[in-house]
Amino acid sequence: MILPNEMASIVTEEERSLLSTLTKSGVPITMALDHLWGDDNRTIDYGTGLSYPAKAERARANPHVGILFHEGETEGIYVPGREPSQREGQGSMLAIAADASV
Repeated sequence: MILPNEMASIVTEEERSLLSTLTKSGVPITMALDHLWGDDNRTIDYGTGLSYPAKAERARANPHVGILFHEGETEGIYVPGREPSQREGQGSMLAIAADASV
């Protein structure tokens, strides 16, 4: 996958992302994980421990995964007692639907 520079900077600058895989019954499981931007600038790599290979097994069974990257502070947080127009923080989000290769 080739990402525009603007999007690729989010992937390369952030250390952690949310990876969602699906169970056999279709229930999403989302985990915060460290990722690596592949040397070829075309892959986003994750690791899994030998003692807990469940996420790799889920991705092998159903390669459709979701990945969410977030840069900066959360945008649009609701703070009780403030007007909705007075939002705190700013940042960028990048959501990717992809097929995993295990």
